[in-house]
Amino acid sequence: MAKYSKGLVDSICSLILEDSYSIAEICEKVDITKDTYYRWLKEKSDFSDAIKKAQEEADADRLVECRNSIAKLIKGYDYEETKTVIIDDGKGKPKVKERTVTKKHIAPNLGAIIHFQTNKSPQE
Repeated sequence: MAKYSKGLVDSICSLILEDSYSIAEICEKVDITKDTYYRWLKEKSDFSDAIKKAQEEADADRLVECRNSIAKLIKGYDYEETKTVIIDDGKGKPKVKERTVTKKHIAPNLGAIIHFQTNKSPQE
C-alpha cells in the first residue's frame, strides 16, 4: 500500500482531472484503500484542500465541455465518415481495396434547443 506523500496527492488530483473515475477506481490506481482515502480527507487538511480544488477544476472543465456540446446540438454540425474495405493482398498482408469518405450532417436537436431555451429564456 502506498504511503501518504505530495507525489501521491498529485497523482490522485491528476486522476480526478483526467477523467470521471470513481473514488474506488482512483484508490485502486494509486494503491490505497477507500477507507484510507476518506480518513485522509478528514485528517489531512492539505489533502482535503487539494482534492476539493481538483474536483472544482474538473467540474469547471466539464461544464465548458457541456456548453460546447450543447452548442453543437443546437446548431447542428457536419462530420466526415470514412469507410475502408481491406482485402488480403495474396501474400498474407492487408491491402486497402476501397476507401470512401462521406460527408454527413447532424441536424439541430430539438430537445437540446428546448432545454437551452427553457433554462436561459423561460419567458419565451
